[in-house]
Amino acid sequence: MFNQNNKDINNNPDISALATSLEKLLKSHGGDIKDEIINVKNQAEEVLKKTKDKFNNSGNHISKLVKDTFNQIDDYIHLKPWYSIGISVMIGTVLGFMFLSRRQ
Repeated sequence: MFNQNNKDINNNPDISALATSLEKLLKSHGGDIKDEIINVKNQAEEVLKKTKDKFNNSGNHISKLVKDTFNQIDDYIHLKPWYSIGISVMIGTVLGFMFLSRRQ
């Protein structure tokens, strides 16, 4: 279960870049620690900002796709109302038989 999630994380280049930056931060030592920490911190913040922007944009894309799909369904229902009624009756009948068979 956890291995599959780790594979997904490792395949994402943004998350991998963020992990690499954080590893550099944790592994940095020596005389230039302060400069290295600041550089790595800036890199990590930049990657994190880019990743947040990508996730926000993908959410907007998904919501637009869902709205477009529902608009197409609404248009189809208005163009062919009897087909929609027939499909609804068929789905209701199938679901009714499924629930009825579970009770017995």
